[in-house]
Amino acid sequence: MKARVCTHCGFQGNPVPQDPETFFVDALFWAGVGGLAATTGLLFLILAPLSWTIYHLIKYKTTQCPKCDNLDMVPLDSDAGKAALLGPDHGIEVWRNPAGNNR
Repeated sequence: MKARVCTHCGFQGNPVPQDPETFFVDALFWAGVGGLAATTGLLFLILAPLSWTIYHLIKYKTTQCPKCDNLDMVPLDSDAGKAALLGPDHGIEVWRNPAGNNR
């Protein structure tokens, strides 16, 4: 895997697999809705946790920064990666009027 940079903390390196604990919400959702569907006979309710789990797997891609656990790690050679390498001091520069006028 290509080295990446974390846009939150600036860590450079390879992301690690996302912790299984982050999918605990999925398990609770499956247990709650699955139990309801099984006891009431409304099996179409299973579509809700199934669609949420598929969305979760696609959206978050299951990797994170090993230093701060942020999910937003970008390639070093991308625009966002280059901006993250410069650090927070090199963000958008606000223009200030040197004369001190507010007009």
